[in-house]
Amino acid sequence: MRQQLEAQGIELPSSRNKYGNVPTEVDGHRCASKLEGRLYHDLNVMAAEKLILGHLSQVTVRLPSTNRMDLDELINRLQTYRCSKHPVPYMCPICSEINSIPTLVFADAKGFMTDAWRVKCKELEHVLGVKVQLIRR
Repeated sequence: MRQQLEAQGIELPSSRNKYGNVPTEVDGHRCASKLEGRLYHDLNVMAAEKLILGHLSQVTVRLPSTNRMDLDELINRLQTYRCSKHPVPYMCPICSEINSIPTLVFADAKGFMTDAWRVKCKELEHVLGVKVQLIRR
């Protein structure tokens, strides 16, 4: 209907999204908001600099309550820990033990948190033991 009216030369006001997000495109990837676009760009830069092992966008997690949760990013980063024998972080110069293990982190960029999203996060944490890292403005 909107396209037909615009084809006739009738100008309509621009439609606004419910939560005020502005869809953007970053490196050929469509993002639902500017915040999500910045997160995607930052993760690409971090992956290029080898600060993270990689990331996967738009991940869907099936919850036991038959709901699903769509998350913005699944990040594979290195979690550092201290040497088991010596209190030195990263690579221990004494025993040459590499002190990092790959760790998966779920991240979601939110400008507005709904009650449904909070319930799904609590269910994800309670049942599956997975905590979502919230990225805010």
